[in-house]
Amino acid sequence: MRLPTRATSSIAAQLPDGIHAVIKTEPEWTGDDGFFTGLDALLLYSGRGMVQVLEVSREERTVLLERIEPGETLCGARLLHRIGPLS
Repeated sequence: MRLPTRATSSIAAQLPDGIHAVIKTEPEWTGDDGFFTGLDALLLYSGRGMVQVLEVSREERTVLLERIEPGETLCGARLLHRIGPLS
């Protein structure tokens, strides 16, 4: 069985306000692949228990997501962003 190939990109970014983010895009794929289903789930949960969606372009199949570093908790990342560094 041969699976279709597709281009998927995830790019780390830092927004002007200091928020760490990830840009995820799948512009070349047009099938029913779960991209929008996963995106809709993230939007439904609105950051509760998973990363938060910051911005979406459905037409371009691109989403800007909150970035969590390995070992960092979702709660801790959001709290640190709101209050700023402790040192």
